[in-house]
Amino acid sequence: MKLKFIMMVEELHRIAKPEARALFKCPYGSSDDAFENPTHVRQYFLHSYGYFSQPYYWREDYGYKGDWKVEKIYLS
Repeated sequence: MKLKFIMMVEELHRIAKPEARALFKCPYGSSDDAFENPTHVRQYFLHSYGYFSQPYYWREDYGYKGDWKVEKIYLS
């Protein structure tokens, strides 16, 4: 069974128009903010979103069918 987050990113890719952009903003996985909020259910790290684009996701079989082009990942 796919994780809900993977299903959401896949659905965003499916309904996105060509050249669409998505911006995700979340606390860094090892920061205090990532753990303090009880509603946070998983941690995200610098390359977590890379798994939704090639060449990352060929290494794992999640059944994921999207292919976002990751332009920039940064910590702020």
